[in-house]
Amino acid sequence: MNTTFLMKLTRVSYQIMMESKYVIDATICCHRSSICSNFLFYYDLFDIIIKKVEVFDFMKIEFLGHAAFLITEGDYTLLFDPFLTGNPMATKKPEELKPTHIFVSHGHSDHIGDAILIARNSSAKVYTIFELEEVFGKQGVEIEPGNLGGRLPAEFGSIKLIPAFHGSGIAGGHACGFVVKLNDKKIYFAGDTALFGDMSLLQDEQIDLALLPIGDVFTMGIEDAAKAVEMIQPKNVIPMHYNTFPPIEKDPVEFKKLVEAKTQAKVTIIKPGETTEL
Repeated sequence: MNTTFLMKLTRVSYQIMMESKYVIDATICCHRSSICSNFLFYYDLFDIIIKKVEVFDFMKIEFLGHAAFLITEGDYTLLFDPFLTGNPMATKKPEELKPTHIFVSHGHSDHIGDAILIARNSSAKVYTIFELEEVFGKQGVEIEPGNLGGRLPAEFGSIKLIPAFHGSGIAGGHACGFVVKLNDKKIYFAGDTALFGDMSLLQDEQIDLALLPIGDVFTMGIEDAAKAVEMIQPKNVIPMHYNTFPPIEKDPVEFKKLVEAKTQAKVTIIKPGETTEL
């Protein structure tokens, strides 16, 4: 067996055994006197695990610089706030990206970025706040607008628009974040935001991965972002929106140390162009 298969086997086995119906069945099985019944139970369970391993995919997260991420799992590739042209930290050009879905948190140029060009080239659907619908619609881009608190269905799961305390970049609009359910995982992309008390409500979402700004000046800084982690209680965190320009130069290692000293969350620091898996 290769390493990738073993990692998948471990992950899938854990997920299945945590499902209550198997825990209950195992308990009942252990109290049976029939060896045959025990054997059949574990044979069926192993068969289920192997079938799931064959189709299991890790979620791949690539940091493109600033607040831009490319997240892939299975047939779906999600692109967030694709500011590439004019981004000194960008590691890819817009024409290199072929996402299936694009997310734009607000109308500032360092977040809307190359979304229109990439959407045209890839035929990706764009999810964003309602007031940006006209901007994208005039460009012939397929758009799925929503507003704060709304949940939108998607082929891979769902998208919920979360408040972000920040300028919208468009008259009458709001900045937003996204809680994205991608298959069996939940991602919180905060966009540009200050710390705010209702972040504690995101505990109920059981976030697997939080993407949080730490650059200060225009968003949360390191200390406030660490408080956000305490409130949200995600399993994993990746910092973003720092070191692109001199005003937002920060040391992500400082953020990692602060978060991991106070919470159970794991902080992964990714340089632009690097990829991690979840």
